[in-house]
Amino acid sequence: MDKLVTLTSTIVLQMLGDTVFYRRNPIYLFMMDNGLAISRQFAELQRKQQQCKGCTERAIHGSLATFAMHTRLAARFDPSLLMPLVEYLGERMGFKATAVNLYYKDSSQAQRELRFGPGVPGLVSDALVEQGGSHAAVHSSTPVGSSQAGSS
Repeated sequence: MDKLVTLTSTIVLQMLGDTVFYRRNPIYLFMMDNGLAISRQFAELQRKQQQCKGCTERAIHGSLATFAMHTRLAARFDPSLLMPLVEYLGERMGFKATAVNLYYKDSSQAQRELRFGPGVPGLVSDALVEQGGSHAAVHSSTPVGSSQAGSS
């Protein structure tokens, strides 16, 4: 059975605070010092949430954006670079993950879904997401390496 992991800001922040993540995913090594620091800052802000509404989101936004941008670039350059991330996430979740979803906004602020992993044809797809009801539905799917995928 295919297992899908959807990356949330909490999951990404937990990864950025885990030295094992960097050892297993060397393409993110450049983020390690900042990632460990922002993860500690996030934990501290979580403890003080009542004192500063919105501080948590402001503090972590840059790290999340950097992670998302680098993941999208890796997907375009060589999707196999992201397979250690799929394995790492599956191990952390306690199952064999076959795909990972990363939702992001492109330069036009349109919601997109980057899906990667061995369970995805061609290892990666980038899709425009149409919001409807309580669930997001994929509107169209374009392989990341195609000419239409350059809108992020």
